[in-house]
Amino acid sequence: MSQNPLVVVCGPTAAGKTSLALGLGRTFNGELVSVDSRQVYKGMGIGTGKEPISDSKVERREGYWVVDGIKIHLYDVLVPSEGLNVVQFAQIAGPVIERVWARGKLPILVGGSGLYLEVLLGKVGVAKVPQNPQLREELAGLPNEGLLSRLRGRLRAGRDY
Repeated sequence: MSQNPLVVVCGPTAAGKTSLALGLGRTFNGELVSVDSRQVYKGMGIGTGKEPISDSKVERREGYWVVDGIKIHLYDVLVPSEGLNVVQFAQIAGPVIERVWARGKLPILVGGSGLYLEVLLGKVGVAKVPQNPQLREELAGLPNEGLLSRLRGRLRAGRDY
């Protein structure tokens, strides 16, 4: 990600992050980028804080909303049956932020998913471990005690998975 300016509004659920960020967006010509592990899903308005509680004018578009004239990106991008991990989120959000900059606007990252934010900003690295469907299938068939026993054996042997 480039060295262009951005603002981060991060905090606990129901702390007023989005309202604050919308105000910042109006004041500083910004667009919001949701950094939330649940708001990215379609149909998950209740319980995610995505639905505005005021008399805001809301236009729902594919992949973003416009609330009182301010874009909020990464709302309603996936259906709940689609999985999304932190690396995939960063791969989606990074280009969104770049496009906001390209339009001459200030990206305002807003949300409570701290790990998503830290990976997106490059503050936390992630292991580059390839998927292993065979191992996943094998482990899925084991009871909890079998999983623990296998893990203990690997730890004793000093081996990675």
